[in-house]
Amino acid sequence: TLGTATDPVPLKVRKTAEGPIIANAGPDRVLTLAASYLRPGDTTPEALLRLNAARDQKQLDQALVLFTAPVQNLFFATRGGAGGFRTVGKIPIRHRGNGRFPLVRTDGPVGPAGHIPYAEMPRADLTPQTPVVLNANNRVTANDYPHLITTDWEPPFRARRLAGLLADPDTDPVAPLYDNRSLAALDLIAAVRPMMAGQAAWPAGRRLLMEWDGEMTKGQRAPLVFYEWALALKRRIFADEMGPAFARWHGLRVRAVVRALDQRHFPDRAGAGYPVWCDDGTTPAKLETCAEQVAGALQDAQRKLATRDEDLGRPAVWADVHVARFEHPIFSHVPVIRRFTTPSVATDGGHHTLNRGGMHLGRPNDPFVHRHGAGLRAIFDMANPRQAQFIIATGQSGNPLSAHYDDLLAAWAAGRTLTLADRPKAGHALKLLPSPP
Repeated sequence: TLGTATDPVPLKVRKTAEGPIIANAGPDRVLTLAASYLRPGDTTPEALLRLNAARDQKQLDQALVLFTAPVQNLFFATRGGAGGFRTVGKIPIRHRGNGRFPLVRTDGPVGPAGHIPYAEMPRADLTPQTPVVLNANNRVTANDYPHLITTDWEPPFRARRLAGLLADPDTDPVAPLYDNRSLAALDLIAAVRPMMAGQAAWPAGRRLLMEWDGEMTKGQRAPLVFYEWALALKRRIFADEMGPAFARWHGLRVRAVVRALDQRHFPDRAGAGYPVWCDDGTTPAKLETCAEQVAGALQDAQRKLATRDEDLGRPAVWADVHVARFEHPIFSHVPVIRRFTTPSVATDGGHHTLNRGGMHLGRPNDPFVHRHGAGLRAIFDMANPRQAQFIIATGQSGNPLSAHYDDLLAAWAAGRTLTLADRPKAGHALKLLPSPP
C-alpha cells in the first residue's frame, strides 16, 4: 500500500512468470515486461560495494560478475598500468526475437533462455598491441560475435574522430572532450561534392558548405546551414517512399542518405543513371536526379535561413539556435519564476561531435536546442590522481538562491576544467543525520 499508516492506498500489481503486466493489449491479452532488473536476486548493490573496494583487475572482474543492471560500458585503469573496458550487466539470451517488438506467448517461448556469461561479454584490455581503448557509444562487438547485444548501435562518427585524435601522441588529453569536428557532416558533404563541383548556378550556401571544415562552433553560420540542408535533403530523398512513417524517423540519418546518393548501391531506372531513391514518387511525370535534390534541399534550407535572418535582423549563426537550457525540476513549471531558475548558454558541438550537442531534430519547434550532452566531464591521470580534472554544468548547488547554482556554467561551455583541493577551505558544513529511532 501507499500513503500513511492511517490512510493506506492500495496498489494492485499483476505479475506473470516473465514479469509484471504493464498494460492491457486487448480484451483477452495483456502486455508484460521482461527485464533483468525486475528479476529476483539482483546483486548490483553487492557488485558496487565490491567494486569500490577492488584493488586490482582480478578483484574488479570478481565484482562485475555480480552486476545486473543497467547494462553499460565500464572503463577502468590501475596505477600498475592495467586498464581496459568491460560491458557489464545481465543481457538475456532470447528464445525468439531481438527485443525490439513484443512477442506473442502462443507463438512460442518468451522470456530469456539464460544470460550471456560474463566471460563472453564484450571487453578489451590495454596491451602493447592495443595501447588505446575507447568508446563513443559505438558498436563494441565484431561481426562474428555470437550473442545479440542490440540492433541499434550509434553511428561510428564520434568513435572514428576519437580514434584519430588519440592516435597522435601529442594530443592534449582535454582536447577530445571539447572537439567539435563532425565527421558525419564531412562525409555527407564529400558524397555531394562531385554533384556540386563546377556548377555555378547552385543556390547560395553551396560555397560555404564546400569550404567548411566541419567544425560545429557556435560563432559560425556553416553548422546551421548544414543542419537545415541535411534535414531537407533527407526529407526529399525518403519522405515520398516512407509516407507517414517518415515523421517518426528522426535524426539526420547521414549513412542512409549517403548510401541513397551512391548509385552503385541501387539499379538505374530506365537507364537514366541516377539512384532510385532520388526520384520523387509524388511527381510521376518528372524524373528527379540526385543533383537536383541536393540543390533543391539547399534552396529549402535558404528559405528557412532567410526567415531566421529577417527575425534577427542579421545573419543567423549556430549560437542563435544551439542553446543548452537547464530547467529546474520544480520551478520550471512555475510561471515567471522559471525565467530566473533556468540557466542557459549557447554551446558548440552537434549530434555527431565528441563534444556532444545532441538535439531532438524531429521537433517542429526549436529542433536545434541542445538537449543531450555531458553534464559531467572528467579526466583521470592514474600517475597523479590528485591532478584529476573535472567540470559540471551549472553549479554545485540545486538552490536557485545560491551563488553556486550556475557559477560553473560559463566554464563548462568554454571547455575549462577544475582540480579538487586536497582539503576544503574554511566554511560551513551541512550534515544530514538520520533521526533517532
